[in-house]
Amino acid sequence: MKKITLAIAGLALIGNAVFAQTNTVLSRNAVGYVKVSVEKGKLELLRNDFVDITGNGLAITNVIGNQLPQDSSVLLWNYSLQQYVGANKTRSGWDAGGSNRLLRGQSFFVRVPSTAVSNTYQLYLMGEVPDKTTAPTTTVNVISGIGMYGVPYPISEYWTNTPLAKSATQNDGVLIWDYANQQYAGGNRTRSGWDASAQAIVLRPGQGFWFRTTNAAQQWATTKPYTWP
Repeated sequence: MKKITLAIAGLALIGNAVFAQTNTVLSRNAVGYVKVSVEKGKLELLRNDFVDITGNGLAITNVIGNQLPQDSSVLLWNYSLQQYVGANKTRSGWDAGGSNRLLRGQSFFVRVPSTAVSNTYQLYLMGEVPDKTTAPTTTVNVISGIGMYGVPYPISEYWTNTPLAKSATQNDGVLIWDYANQQYAGGNRTRSGWDASAQAIVLRPGQGFWFRTTNAAQQWATTKPYTWP
């Protein structure tokens, strides 16, 4: 069974954020991580919630590095071409696709090959918690068509509470990835609002989603949803 854990140094529970307190010392910078257990032969749709602290950018080679075995892959979405962009882990490291960045507000698929030695691998997505200096607000560009997105802060949130869901119009749709059954689940915006399936969706820290719209390109603006940092 896959488990996801979010830990942030120096933060207690705030609102509906799923923060695990690791110490009681409040510093200016809070460092956190999302721990994901990924089973071999399965896909998982993830998002990066954090700001880079390495100085090396948010490239796949830096964020994921050597945490996954040979022949693992990462799939991002090319919003303009409406197709996947891949990165593959070879015996000598990530191929050229490893330079692609895992940006907040976007999401990506991770796959561990069925030939992997271990049944489960622990993946840590870590960095600095977006704060009042680095990200008091975050703007995500939303294209017409389909795109892979993610809540740009390390919180747990009902889909219908997100600014993107609130600004959606009739026939827009949302899809999440059902990890256990390895298939999509989701809901649609009707004339009277989001249907019951969409209303039940809770986006966990580190969890990505798809959004589909025929509307013109727009911007999804989110205010930092916690008081500190």
